[in-house]
Amino acid sequence: MCRMRLAMEKNVLSIALATMLAGALLLELYVRSFEAKATGGAKVSVLVLTSDAPAGQSLARDKLGVRMLPEAYLESRHVRAGDIDKVLGEKLSLPERAGETLLWTDIAGMDDRRLTLSGLVSDGRRALTVHAARGSFSGLLEPGDRVDVLVGNDDTALFENLLVLAVGTRTDSHAFSGAGDDHREGACDSEVTLSVTSEQAQRLAGAERSGDLRLLLRNPDDVLISAPSATAAAERKSHS
Repeated sequence: MCRMRLAMEKNVLSIALATMLAGALLLELYVRSFEAKATGGAKVSVLVLTSDAPAGQSLARDKLGVRMLPEAYLESRHVRAGDIDKVLGEKLSLPERAGETLLWTDIAGMDDRRLTLSGLVSDGRRALTVHAARGSFSGLLEPGDRVDVLVGNDDTALFENLLVLAVGTRTDSHAFSGAGDDHREGACDSEVTLSVTSEQAQRLAGAERSGDLRLLLRNPDDVLISAPSATAAAERKSHS
């Protein structure tokens, strides 16, 4: 009888230990998955300029470096490090500053399809135009910026770290293009086209019907997002 009891206790202990180990493993996998999502996912190597370069300068290997960019920040415009041989000898269409990532739109004579809005939409994502508070950034919001989206005066972001594909009808930055002052005054910056998933598009469309959308501009190096619970709470409010 005692042996049977000891055997049962050992089995219970073994099962409890196995359950604890499985729980710890699942927790570790969850934490890793959340950390990867919160920081933008896996890193991808893209090309950057190592020194200031004027428009018309040919791209040379010693003028190009590599930066690791979170996958969530990657655009079809970014030139990946593996494509360096495709851009060597090509000329810049705009002045560039040291440390800036190299975009296909920066290169003269590139495929015209890359200049269209559809050419900027990454695989598996969609472009959605939302109407934000007019003149929110006084014309300073640029394609390529990252924003969080709030609904009305709510202080919780509905979505975070969304890529701006276009501002009004512009799909490229006018930082060096010599755009007129009327453009700087934000005549079109209330219409902002964002890169979103299909699910995000549906929720944003519903949120826009329930209240005004407000955009928060992010620092380009800020890749962290809040815990999922915060976003979920904002979504519940948008549907209430």
